[in-house]
Amino acid sequence: MALYLCSHYETLFFNMGKMKFGYLLLYVVLFVSTVSLVGCGSDESDPEPEPSKSNAKAITSFKFSGLAPEVAGVVDESKKTVALTVLKGTNVTALVPTIAVSEKSSVAPASGVAQNFTNPVTYTVTAEDGSTQDYVVTVTVSQTVTFEVDEFEEGTEIQQDDIFIVTGDGFSGGTSKVVLKNVETETEYTYTPTAGSGDEIIYLKAAADLPVGNYTVTVFVGTQSLELENTVAVVRHHPMITAVDKTTVAPEATIVITGKYFGSAGQNKVYLTQDGFQFKLTIISESATSITAKLPENIFEGDHELSVVSHDVEVTFDGIIEVTEPPTPKPTITNIQEFIYNRGETMIITGTNLKKAGVATNIVFTPFTSGVGTVRSGIANAAGTQVTFAIPPEFPVGTYVITVEVDFVSSEEYGDVIKIQ
Repeated sequence: MALYLCSHYETLFFNMGKMKFGYLLLYVVLFVSTVSLVGCGSDESDPEPEPSKSNAKAITSFKFSGLAPEVAGVVDESKKTVALTVLKGTNVTALVPTIAVSEKSSVAPASGVAQNFTNPVTYTVTAEDGSTQDYVVTVTVSQTVTFEVDEFEEGTEIQQDDIFIVTGDGFSGGTSKVVLKNVETETEYTYTPTAGSGDEIIYLKAAADLPVGNYTVTVFVGTQSLELENTVAVVRHHPMITAVDKTTVAPEATIVITGKYFGSAGQNKVYLTQDGFQFKLTIISESATSITAKLPENIFEGDHELSVVSHDVEVTFDGIIEVTEPPTPKPTITNIQEFIYNRGETMIITGTNLKKAGVATNIVFTPFTSGVGTVRSGIANAAGTQVTFAIPPEFPVGTYVITVEVDFVSSEEYGDVIKIQ
């Protein structure tokens, strides 16, 4: 329609000279009015304008959902910052944030990607229209913890292969652990709670081979940790006496002591003590679990306290060791060398049980017919099988019945009488 009107306009304008001016003017006015209504060009409608793109580019939420408890950040929109505070002991070198941003925008680094927050990290939010906004995220590690630990006293010792205890509050049972760090070597040893541990107490078992030395103590609960001010000393386990093979013994007898944590050869001592008098036993054999020792000859009779010293640590047996003299065996005379002795000669008596340690061996001379008997000490050999007696010049002459007495135990009379002249 527009094309037709334009062509018609050109034709009329071309033939304009043939018309009268009045008619021509009227015709032009009408034509221009029509053209103004219709116009020249396409008969298609104009397209609608495209909608504008969003310029929203804000961080609306920033948190560490993987921590327990979850840590949510504080977004300061005016300063374009995000601040988070995590518990003491949290490893900030690989934290994974969960980030929410404005609709139709994106963020880099992306949500769910681990980042090192040792230093502030810049996150860039890009709007739909391509404009950007930076946010600086800062993570602060709190210097306080949510649990308490009772300080060890100075000089506290932990024995190898033994239970040691940490007390406090808020340990959360099995989530706790304790790290011992050797002060000299800086080697760390980690221990987890044993049975019976709870919110206020932790039981831990030191290794039998934990090196002797001084250690720092750090308690962990989840990601939190607290190092105690005082160090502890790891020492060898104190010796333990679990049994003694006999509790009634005689002088020079042996006893076998069983237990644990005794020292190696040359590192043990065994004592029996009575009323402040201490008698050292002779060690015959020794190992980490057993010691065989011999009582001295001169030990007192009666009740004694048994103790073992290993690595300069003394432990006492929970019981009494009674030292008693064994019943004196009855002496016997099997032979007297001669029937007749002159004064100045030596009489030799043989038999059994003629000697007892610490006691004299007496020869009793009883007159065969009548009179007062004479008692003289003889010299017994170590085996107790022979006694000799040098007859002094003043010894009363006569015929005698001979017996031997050891510790008030007397032999039977010798079968023959002996004459001394």
